[in-house]
Amino acid sequence: MEFKDLEIFQIVAEKGTITEAAKEFNYVQSNITSRIQKLETELNTPLFNRHRRGMSLTPEGKKLLTYSKKILLLTDQMRKAIQSNEEPSGKLEIGTV
Repeated sequence: MEFKDLEIFQIVAEKGTITEAAKEFNYVQSNITSRIQKLETELNTPLFNRHRRGMSLTPEGKKLLTYSKKILLLTDQMRKAIQSNEEPSGKLEIGTV
């Protein structure tokens, strides 16, 4: 499972359609569909109910959405903490004569 798969899953859940998610990421619809199917295969459960006018989350999809939001938030915080230039970081060595 990749972070990008979770991002795609989250956008599809919010937008309700693969078409809107594809526009959001500038991907083709088939890429979004295959990433969602890959995620469903990895988790061995359907995450969406497919309808003529979009998609809705299954109960398992709702659980995953909760966890994916937490995971992506922590990932974002981790990146910001590591790439932060506001606070000094690293080893401080002081020498005297």
